[in-house]
Amino acid sequence: TKVAEGRYTGTREDVLGIADIVQDGDAVRLTYTARVAVKGGGAYDIRFKDLLVQTDRRTVRNTADLSFLFFDVGKVDLTIRRAH
Repeated sequence: TKVAEGRYTGTREDVLGIADIVQDGDAVRLTYTARVAVKGGGAYDIRFKDLLVQTDRRTVRNTADLSFLFFDVGKVDLTIRRAH
């Protein structure tokens, strides 16, 4: 849902509350908390801070910092390339 110029909110089945989305040129920043299932039936509420940047017409790079409580627990570095 657009809430202002370049600002959006959104939801997803595994997102707790509302995701905050900011678009700035070729970059999009997403901040949200997702419930991530683990072996044994438990789950952790992980905070994601994503940055998606269009690097060329066919490619988007997604980097993200993940945290649990106040601790950094991981990083994501994903390149998405559209087929021809």
